[in-house]
Amino acid sequence: MEKIIAFSLLENEESLKSYLIKAFGFSNSKIKKLAKTYSLSKNFLDKKLLAKDILELPLSLLNEGQINPRYSGKSMTIIDNTEDWMAISKPSDCHTHPLSYSDQNNVLSFLRSEGIYEPLNVNIKNYDRGVLFRLDYETSGVILVSKKEELYNKIRNEYRSESHKKVYLAIVQGKYPEKNSLVHSLSTSGKKIKESSDGRRGSLETERLLYNESQQLSLVKIKLNEGMRHQIRVQLSLAGYPILGDEYYSGEKAKRLYLHATYYELSGLGISAQSKPDDFLEFFPDLDRCLDMLRN
Repeated sequence: MEKIIAFSLLENEESLKSYLIKAFGFSNSKIKKLAKTYSLSKNFLDKKLLAKDILELPLSLLNEGQINPRYSGKSMTIIDNTEDWMAISKPSDCHTHPLSYSDQNNVLSFLRSEGIYEPLNVNIKNYDRGVLFRLDYETSGVILVSKKEELYNKIRNEYRSESHKKVYLAIVQGKYPEKNSLVHSLSTSGKKIKESSDGRRGSLETERLLYNESQQLSLVKIKLNEGMRHQIRVQLSLAGYPILGDEYYSGEKAKRLYLHATYYELSGLGISAQSKPDDFLEFFPDLDRCLDMLRN
């Protein structure tokens, strides 16, 4: 349940809207967005406030745009921490960045809870702060975070996508081909991504690394080219090999969705990080001998 903060006013206010502008620096456009998010009616926003009135507002509204200092998710690991950037191994079932102040299960709340503030002071007007790319809530693996505004802008706005090397591991159902190039035309509108003749081109380079014959599961290495939402999940499903645990795209129910961003590299910038999915070992005890192949 959303926490509500109640407090009394010290003086008369022309309206709640004017109070939010004066006390919290909200712009008119920001208030319009908040009104939609928190179902604040025009009458409520225009209501005159009197001194000693008791005002009750959601805590998330009062802290709009802030990162919650408490982290409530699974254990998270810092892979690398340099002067300019950080690499973090995000667990599954965790947001990359918060959806609101009340969200405590995200990478940025983890950083704030650890007293790491530099990435939170980058791209300050947006909730993703210094995060250079996002992973789905269900997907685990490498997250890169900039600690410098200049680096953030360079990578997000100037750096070519073909200079990004993105390698994932997935556990899929069935015996996957030894090597396979997947190309589909995907519609990116709506919650569920679908194949569409007038959609965007999505391509993956895939390779089976290991096969668990007793459970009929394959460990697949994936080189992601474009990086559209749910791209790997939907393309593997369309190829007839849904990811274990990905019920949204025809996968069987499991403890988690077994997709992991295992290696990320920004060529020419000296930025790279690798993360091992320890919970994949349950199905593939020989996973360690494949790790050296992931960067190629």
